[in-house]
Amino acid sequence: MNKSATSHRAPTPEGIATRAYEIYEREGRPEGRDLDHWFTAETQLIVERPAPATRREPKPATAMVTPAASRISRAVARLSAPLAR
Repeated sequence: MNKSATSHRAPTPEGIATRAYEIYEREGRPEGRDLDHWFTAETQLIVERPAPATRREPKPATAMVTPAASRISRAVARLSAPLAR
C-alpha cells in the first residue's frame, strides 16, 4: 500500500495510546485523567495528519487546431457551399 493511501486514515489505538502516555508524562503523571489524555491525544493526531489530496477532474480533451487543420476546414467549407444552394 502506498504512503498516500495510509496517511489519511484515522489514528490507530496504538498511536493514540503512545501520545496519551506522552501527555500523561508531560503533565506529571496525574491520576484519573486517562480519558482526558486519550481524547486530547486523539484530537492532536487527527489535527496533525495531512489533509487528503483533492481529486482533480481531468480536463476535457480539446482538438488541437493547427494551421493545416484550419486550411482544410476552410477548404471543406468552400467546397460544400455550392452544394447547400
